[in-house]
Amino acid sequence: MPDHSSLFDIFIVPPEYVIVKKLEYWSEGGHDKHLDDIKAMLRIQGDDISREEIVAKLPSETLRNKFNELASV
Repeated sequence: MPDHSSLFDIFIVPPEYVIVKKLEYWSEGGHDKHLDDIKAMLRIQGDDISREEIVAKLPSETLRNKFNELASV
């Protein structure tokens, strides 16, 4: 039987990373779908997501404000 374990790699990132990247994409002219995704992630995963870590990693006050707005809904 052939060994297929090296056919592809799977990268798993924490939800905090995904949220930071989605906010960055949104700020670069991305679609509001990124914001909807973030709201859904926060709703579904709740306290398992470190809001403090996200705020610390966001590169601008504008993105921190947008995240805080999304997190308060």
